[in-house]
Amino acid sequence: MRAHEDVYPRAAMCEALEISRSGYYKGRSKPSGPRKQEDSRLREHIVRIHQESRGHYGSPRILLALRKEGRRHSRKRVARLMREDGLEGVRQSRRRVRTTDSNHSHGASPNLIKGMVVTRPDQVWVSDITYLRTEEEGWVYLATVLDLYSRKIVGWSIGRTLEATLVIDALNQALETRNPASGLIVHSDRGVQYACGSYRELLLQHGIEQSMSAKGNCYDNATMESFFGTFKAEESAEFVDGRSARLAVFDYIETYYNRSRIHTSLGDCSPEEFEDRHHAGEASAASPGDLNEFSSGMGCSSGGRSATPEPEDQAGPPNSHDRESHRTGYPLEGCSPAEPSSVSPARDQQDPESELAQPK
Repeated sequence: MRAHEDVYPRAAMCEALEISRSGYYKGRSKPSGPRKQEDSRLREHIVRIHQESRGHYGSPRILLALRKEGRRHSRKRVARLMREDGLEGVRQSRRRVRTTDSNHSHGASPNLIKGMVVTRPDQVWVSDITYLRTEEEGWVYLATVLDLYSRKIVGWSIGRTLEATLVIDALNQALETRNPASGLIVHSDRGVQYACGSYRELLLQHGIEQSMSAKGNCYDNATMESFFGTFKAEESAEFVDGRSARLAVFDYIETYYNRSRIHTSLGDCSPEEFEDRHHAGEASAASPGDLNEFSSGMGCSSGGRSATPEPEDQAGPPNSHDRESHRTGYPLEGCSPAEPSSVSPARDQQDPESELAQPK
């Protein structure tokens, strides 16, 4: 009733609800109980974390963020308060558009990372290309390089074509910012951009070994595909032109994803936090880089025993916030069994696959 006092007279609402006006005023003056007061304080933290995540986090990751701050609450309680306040995370679409042209005359490199357990940064990088839609310039393309150990994006580039310069620029940025030691492996699909002579010459100049997935098999590149799916789900607004797309990618990667976004596969750390812990000597033998069974890695959550189960910890309905909104079901093909599917939304424009660049 209090929320509608500006619209309806109190007397009319009391009559409609069949309560006395004296009973309404008595209940209004009664102080809230401890449970409601605690809910009110918890709401403030949930709203703050949701805003800091740019509206991306659902209840699972908000619960993790609360625990990193030392706040122990039931996941059902967090989900209920989010539902009451109309807060929810984003969900990934289940469709994707291919940007890979593996029908070329260049030879393929062997798969060097199948079954490998990655134990340190700059041991294995993975790279791939995706498309972004703009209102004024049509399709633009994003190439990224991801460190398989920490999931950090170490290099990226945006271009209007799918020429080899797109992936070369992304790799050059990664080399300049990371300056990796010898023994680095760079893994990709069999696309013409990665198989052409100019890209392989760059790898040779820096003593980098090249690895490629089997034809039609993206399992070993699942982390890169997962990033694309996460980016497109969380950065859902369409871009005006290539410049606005570049600014959005910079803001997402450099100020949010690498620095603060929680990764459950990293023990609830951000990529930079995970690398900082590794360099500080806190790395454990269990690594998140196992391509077959992604382990939880080093725990970044706050310590302490688990919270006492609350009544709200019972199973919820199928559509409740208890479901992990960032982990959609796996499609029948084209995804890794080790990580969530990473897929792109369907578009009305021409399939970017038809714009694939020809080898030089």
